[in-house]
Amino acid sequence: MASLKKQQYWFLLFLTVYMLTGIGALVLGNIWLHQSADGAPRDAVISKEIEQ
Repeated sequence: MASLKKQQYWFLLFLTVYMLTGIGALVLGNIWLHQSADGAPRDAVISKEIEQ
């Protein structure tokens, strides 16, 4: 009985960590995509303003 409870605990722990890392990876990926998508034009605009 105790070993079954221990297995369940480790499974839940693993599942929680797995889900957190998955969500974390998605969030980081979205942030990185938004930065690379928005960052390049913003830098171009800033450099144009500096040139003028």
